[in-house]
Amino acid sequence: MLVQKIAAIQDDIDAILSIADAKSFMRIIGDDDNDLIGSMIKSAITEANDRTNRNLVTATFELYLPKFDAEIELPKNPIKEIVSIEYMDLEGNYTALDSTNYYLWQNNGVDILVFDYYLDVVEHKKAVKITFKSGFLAAEFPEDLKQWLKVRVSTLYEYREQFLLGVAIASVPHVDAVLSRYKIRTF
Repeated sequence: MLVQKIAAIQDDIDAILSIADAKSFMRIIGDDDNDLIGSMIKSAITEANDRTNRNLVTATFELYLPKFDAEIELPKNPIKEIVSIEYMDLEGNYTALDSTNYYLWQNNGVDILVFDYYLDVVEHKKAVKITFKSGFLAAEFPEDLKQWLKVRVSTLYEYREQFLLGVAIASVPHVDAVLSRYKIRTF
């Protein structure tokens, strides 16, 4: 079970795509629609997260597992930091696992936790708790993903209704092909 503990903060979202950058891309003057555009940026980021099986903007997650395995594939890549790995004792309290007992490596865009050794834990669906931070840093955020976000926000802004009657809308396949390059297919 994966739980988001700390959501992306506005400063991290703005570092990737600010309202001002989106408005400049869409050639919008004035501040009347700032809140609307801000919500569309968040919506586009959520859509990209879902379609790529990644986490684009830094956030903190807790992953609960019933037991340790020799290797654990972590969701919501790229992983920036393993905050802690804890296991449940017989009294139901979590005890931290020393960080020298594991390391992180990447295979085809998926970060994998590898344990030198691991303990048998009590039988419980939340016996192991892995807390980690994931998401791109602003300086390393791929430019093509930023462009996809701009195009998606622009499309959301232009076509705000669910149905458009009498309007032909052409799909541009190369735009969504950007997301295909970042899709993690293991989850």
